[in-house]
Amino acid sequence: MDFAFLLKKMLTVLVTPVGMVLALLILAFLAIPTRKVLPLPRQRRKDKGAVESSEDGQENDEEGSANEKEDTEAAPEPVPLFTPQKQGGAATFFVAGAIFLLYGLSIEPVSNLLVATVEKRVLSADSIPDGFSATYIVVLPSGVRDETLPLESRLSYVSLARLHGGLEWWKRFPEATLVFSGTSEETEAMKAVALRAEVPEPQILEETEARDTRGHAVYLGAILQQQPFLLVTSALHLPRSLALFQGEGLHPVGVPVDFLARVEGGIEFEPRHLLPKAMFLNRSERALHEMVGMIWAEIRGQTS
Repeated sequence: MDFAFLLKKMLTVLVTPVGMVLALLILAFLAIPTRKVLPLPRQRRKDKGAVESSEDGQENDEEGSANEKEDTEAAPEPVPLFTPQKQGGAATFFVAGAIFLLYGLSIEPVSNLLVATVEKRVLSADSIPDGFSATYIVVLPSGVRDETLPLESRLSYVSLARLHGGLEWWKRFPEATLVFSGTSEETEAMKAVALRAEVPEPQILEETEARDTRGHAVYLGAILQQQPFLLVTSALHLPRSLALFQGEGLHPVGVPVDFLARVEGGIEFEPRHLLPKAMFLNRSERALHEMVGMIWAEIRGQTS
């Protein structure tokens, strides 16, 4: 690999948020003191008074001798300017831990492993049954970017990927009703894109009370009731979504979209895979969020 190219890549990493944080943490780690500075022994006081007479001089000499003797007795033994100390103690441990954790979560191999751990669970999810006819296609959102943007541009990239998948499945079941659940900002933006894709407005249904994944399942229960429906969301989000919908007594057929990890075949290792990037940190965060969310839902008894 060309050295100039590698240097360019390294410098590019340093100006990214992850790179800058890692660099600062490394500098903080190196700045942790490993030795302790001790003060020098107290200097002996000197008599600055002028000798005005032999009596005064004698008295000063006697006082000086007494002070000198006192200082000699009080002064500690000469010690080195530096003495060994523990290697930064707890500070070193936590800073080193922060560096390795941030770095690990920001590189592709670790991020791919975390994401694949969740996404591979939907590869064995129920496929579309033979003769299945969808009455509803539920598309779950993932936030909007900016409410001041045009409706079609407000959706986050994850929301847009999910909506695109929902529209593709609607083309297979053109008689189905598209159901958008989330905040009014999310559903309005998804509806605007669906209308541009020539979905008839009567076949679009908005539910605007839900604020999280379980909320989607709770508020859509009265609409979906006991009939099977397609549930379209990111592959990373689908396992928890299916569990929560089933926990409400519903019958979703999972349709994963927006895969992030290479589940089969793994990653062919290259040095560039060890470069930290905010993209991989974001994926690691999303994977950990889903893992913790599933554990929480199971503890609360919200899953099937």
